[in-house]
Amino acid sequence: MNTLYLKYAVEVERTGSISQAAENLFMAQPNLSKAIKELETDLGIAIFERSSRGVHLTPKGREFLNYAENILEQLDKMEKLSKESESASQIFSVSIPRDSCILDGTARFFSGFDIEKEIDAAVCETSSIQTISNVSEGKFRLGIIRYRISFENCLLDYIAEKKLETMPLWEYKNVILISQDHFLKEKETLCRSDLDGLIEISYGYSTPTYLSVGKVQADNGARRRIVAYDRSSCFELLSEVRGTYTRSSPVSEKILKRYSLLQREFMDEIYADRLVFRKGYKLSETDKLFIENIYSAKIDVENSKK
Repeated sequence: MNTLYLKYAVEVERTGSISQAAENLFMAQPNLSKAIKELETDLGIAIFERSSRGVHLTPKGREFLNYAENILEQLDKMEKLSKESESASQIFSVSIPRDSCILDGTARFFSGFDIEKEIDAAVCETSSIQTISNVSEGKFRLGIIRYRISFENCLLDYIAEKKLETMPLWEYKNVILISQDHFLKEKETLCRSDLDGLIEISYGYSTPTYLSVGKVQADNGARRRIVAYDRSSCFELLSEVRGTYTRSSPVSEKILKRYSLLQREFMDEIYADRLVFRKGYKLSETDKLFIENIYSAKIDVENSKK
């Protein structure tokens, strides 16, 4: 049996559409349809039921796909093992939110790599929805997602649909970052009324929901806003544009000093960060070392608040 056909069937099931699966696989739709029919003939079962609304798994097809996904996962592990053995590369990939603490931990992790050996690594800063896609599609080994606790139950259902497992990292409340010469600098704790009329500097994708089509819209009440798509731009704007502020997870003393910023407590919702990885994946020693460095960076941030 051609193992490529297994990948084809998995992609058709994932998209629910022969045409979309063909597009994702960079092949012609007739060729994909033919491959699926050949696979069904070889197996002697119908994997999919076809209708005007797309394709759906038959009961036997569901059973077959469970086996196929396990086989592909094992083949992927063998391929990675072979590559690591042959190249002696230090292989790692992670998709993370735009967060100075997590990036600091990631940098600490990579600083421990042996520079004499080959390194094949990737870091992607993006939204939680994109991170879930990155990991579920096998583009990245690990991911860290960020969300409001009030969304947690629905988010966990969504993650399960994507056949991912999760591990909680921590919970936190946002702080407010302002410049050292801000007129609110004397207040240790800020409330929403303190921010009325001020310009908020916000991250693009700063409050992603678990829904890809926006059934839930994040609304923090801001009426004056500048959107920045990376941390350095956000911090520079805070430093240079008078009277601005941003909501952020707690940041380290190093960042505060670098950009001449102050960190103030804020009465806000509770947020959480979780590690995500594909179902059945066992964390390697390298993965565990990454998590240790993330926790180490988090502890430093917490200590800087005391």
